[in-house]
Amino acid sequence: MLRFLLPFFALGLACGGLSKPPTPAASDPEPAPAPEPVAAPASAPEPAVEPDLPAAAPPPLDRRPPWHVNGLCAVPQPADADELILDADDPAVLEDGLILCRVRMSDTPPRGRRWDVFKNPPDPSVRLDIDGTAHGPACADDTMAAVLTWPGADLGSNSKLKLTAIDVDIRNHDPAGTDIVIFEGAYPMELNGSHFSAKCRAMSAEVVTVRMSGRVDAARRSAKSMRGQMAPDPERPDCNFPGEAEQVLRQRITDVAALVGWEDDRLGGLLGIYESLHETWGQMAGDEIRRVRAGLPASAEIRSGVTATVSKHDCGGRCQLFVTMQNTGESEVNLGDELLSGTFNGVLPSGRDRSMAISSPHISEDSPIVLGPGDEVTVVLGEQTFLGGESIAGFGPDETSLLRVVVGGRSTLLPIPE
Repeated sequence: MLRFLLPFFALGLACGGLSKPPTPAASDPEPAPAPEPVAAPASAPEPAVEPDLPAAAPPPLDRRPPWHVNGLCAVPQPADADELILDADDPAVLEDGLILCRVRMSDTPPRGRRWDVFKNPPDPSVRLDIDGTAHGPACADDTMAAVLTWPGADLGSNSKLKLTAIDVDIRNHDPAGTDIVIFEGAYPMELNGSHFSAKCRAMSAEVVTVRMSGRVDAARRSAKSMRGQMAPDPERPDCNFPGEAEQVLRQRITDVAALVGWEDDRLGGLLGIYESLHETWGQMAGDEIRRVRAGLPASAEIRSGVTATVSKHDCGGRCQLFVTMQNTGESEVNLGDELLSGTFNGVLPSGRDRSMAISSPHISEDSPIVLGPGDEVTVVLGEQTFLGGESIAGFGPDETSLLRVVVGGRSTLLPIPE
C-alpha cells in the first residue's frame, strides 16, 4: 500500500512521473548495472565515457530531497539494513550513533482478518523516542518484518527507549502498539507492542564513520554513471532521461543519509551534485529540443493519410492543447480506435514528459471519429491529473515545447505554437 502513497507526495516536486526506486542489491556497494545508453541523434555530441561531474550546487536549505518527503517515512533507510545490523558493535554508551531494530508485525492485525484491504502485508512505520527525544518514523513497504534504522542517537545507562508502530494505509492507519525498555547495557533490547515485536542493537559513531567512506564513493560513482548516460532525444519518452540511473543514485545518497541523517555536512555535497546533474540535464535537453523543433514542420503525418497540427494552446489553468487532424487521403478513415489506444505527451522544456489525454470529442463505439477525404476534426488534449483533479505541475508551453503523438505504433513530434 505504501508504494501507492509515496509517489503522490513527490509528484508536485519533480517533472514527469516518478516510480518507486528499485532497491539495489544489499551486498553490492557498486551501483546497479545501468541499461545500455541509447545513442544521441547524429548531430548531438556523444557523452564522455568517464564524464566529469558538474560542480556541486549549493546544498538545499531543507536537506531532505524531493524524493523523500513522506512524513510517515521521515527517516532515510539503507538498502542493506539486513546486513548492516550484523555489523552493530553494541557500545555500552552510544553518542551520535545508529539504532537498528529488527521489527516484526504480528500475524493478527488490530482490526479484521488482514492488515491491508488488498490482502498485502502491512507497511510498518515505527517512531523511536529515547529519553523523550523523538527520532522520527522509519518505515518499510509491504512486509511482515524489516530492519529499521535511526541515525544521530544517544543511549546511556538507564536510557528509556520507546517504539510506537502503525501500519500505514490510504486513509486509516492501524495502530500496532507501543512499548518501552530501559537500557541496562545489554543487547539486543527487546520490545513487544500489542501487534509488533522488536529487537534493537546499536552502532557506534566510530563504526559509522568507517562505513561512510565506501558509501560516499559509491554515490559519486553512481552520479558519474548517470552523467555518462545523459543523451537527450525528444523522440523517446522523457527525452531519453536516464531514469534508472537516477533511481540508483537516489538510493546511494539515501544509504549515506541513513547512517548520519540528512543534515550532516557530508550529504550537502552529494545533494548538490544531484541538483547540478538535473540542471545540466535541463540545459542539454533544452538545447536538443530547440534544435529538433527548428527543423519540424507545423503539420506532420501521424498515420497514413492523416496529418495533425497543434493549432493553439490554453494554459491559463490546467493546460489544454488543440490538435487539428485532417484526412489527406482518398478514402474514409475511422480514427476512434487508434486515438483511444494512442499516447500523447507534452515534452517539457526541461526534457521531461507531461502526459495528456483526450478531453473532447467523446469517442466510443457509438461515437466514432470518421473523417471523409479532406475532412478534419479538432481534438482537445488536457493534462492528466491526480488527487481529485488537481494538476500535478505547471505545463506552460514555450519556444522549446513539443507534443509527441504515438498512434498505431508510429511516433510523431509536433511543435507547440508559442
